[in-house]
Amino acid sequence: MEILYFLTYGYSLKTWSESGQLAREIKHFEALKSENEKIKFKIFSYGEDNDFEHIEKDFIEVVSIYKYIKKSNYKIVNFIKSFFIKKILREVKLDKSELVIQNQLLGSWVSYLFKKNLKIPLIIRTGYDMFEFSINENKNILKKLFFKYLTKKSLDNCDLYTVTSFCDKDFLLKNFSEKYSSKIKIRSNWVDTKKNIQTKNKNLLNTIVSVGRIENQKNYELIIRSIKGTNYELDIYGEGSLKNELKKLSEELNVTVNFLGIVNNETLVEKLQNYKFYISSSVYEGNPKSVLEAMSAGCIVIASKIKNHLEFLNINNSILFDNNITSLNEAIMHLDKISQTRNDDLVNNSLETINNKYNLNDLVKKEIKDINNLVM
Repeated sequence: MEILYFLTYGYSLKTWSESGQLAREIKHFEALKSENEKIKFKIFSYGEDNDFEHIEKDFIEVVSIYKYIKKSNYKIVNFIKSFFIKKILREVKLDKSELVIQNQLLGSWVSYLFKKNLKIPLIIRTGYDMFEFSINENKNILKKLFFKYLTKKSLDNCDLYTVTSFCDKDFLLKNFSEKYSSKIKIRSNWVDTKKNIQTKNKNLLNTIVSVGRIENQKNYELIIRSIKGTNYELDIYGEGSLKNELKKLSEELNVTVNFLGIVNNETLVEKLQNYKFYISSSVYEGNPKSVLEAMSAGCIVIASKIKNHLEFLNINNSILFDNNITSLNEAIMHLDKISQTRNDDLVNNSLETINNKYNLNDLVKKEIKDINNLVM
């Protein structure tokens, strides 16, 4: 069974590698292969001709789109060119292809053109809702309209549309139509629960860790202001446009913040095992992988009361706070007491949540069933 797998428009395997996600994504492909040994993938990338060097798997072939469609220095030209796929269809061997999978909404028009020309099913898998994010980020009206239009056309043209949370499905049904209910399925993010992870004997007891882009969405300023006057430091894994601004703020407030950059996912999972506390102060989210991984690593999660957090976090498996400095500061001031009296319960309930709802093995079984329902 050959599956055509399209990366997000403009992304490459190099992009995945530089963002630290490549090893995690490969693990997903390997899990699908283990569940169905007949599966092979053709990954369509927007990278250079040597993008294939990032993956050495005999069941994965990497096809660089720009090998067949000359890349321009102008974004608008590349966007227009992405609609002309005839050369790829002529020159790439696709006669055994049975399914198209689009990774994320952006680029779904390219996947649809392959679906239409090859007359095979299309699955669009999303990790977050781009239209909702564009609203939360107050993007200009043209971008909002573009993402809304793209979402609508994708829902119309795909055979299956997967989201990572009930919140995302609810948003789609409310903003588009209930008629899409049967087409939209929830396929959450995952944690590899088979991996042997150390969940006890934490080393970094007075350091709170957080992971994510250093942007307004993650609300790091709130964390920095809230730990002022406490004995806690903050470690941040990630990069973003607000890094220098937050460095300056931490110096002004005399708060120790360690900006640790981007590390690959396997390294990150190992590092999370050293921390007792993980924090997410996001003002909006999808189905946050780093929170799930922190729970799996035995961290006590401190999280904002936003809808996507509350879908899997509660008072039994985490410490929740209203997204304001008073609420968060109060939660941080009580961490020592909470960890002494509730540590085992919080950690054990977190692990139970991950094992029951977010383990890789169960997700892959669902995905294989989705695939079989479309191609058999």
